[in-house]
Amino acid sequence: MPITQRLGTWAETVAQAVTDENLTDIITTAAYGGVTYWAVPPTKEDFDTATADTIATFVPEGERPHHISARDLRKAYIRMLAGDAGLYIGAAARRSAVRAWTGRTEEDGIDTTHIDADAADQLVQLACFGKVVF
Repeated sequence: MPITQRLGTWAETVAQAVTDENLTDIITTAAYGGVTYWAVPPTKEDFDTATADTIATFVPEGERPHHISARDLRKAYIRMLAGDAGLYIGAAARRSAVRAWTGRTEEDGIDTTHIDADAADQLVQLACFGKVVF
């Protein structure tokens, strides 16, 4: 099943271009600057509910942990890049996603040097909640 049914093969092409290293870069950028205003560091217990495909755990202050998979984060990037209707995505964050896409190489995937803390934060929120909520 395509990662986002509505976007079809284009979405699959984008998903394949986003490498595991790209995902690690996005998570690192988010964790050390993007999400710090809404997420607290996860505790050991927060990882108890993680599944085998979890690549990162984010915990909104006072809430349950949100575990995201590589698929979740790739889908978030696709939705941001596509400018999905109804999402509250900042213009600068969307431009970051577009620049990362246009700077991609076959070897390195998307150019995550264009994804700053704000864009990484919004990508993580899309992956965790399906929308930007903070």
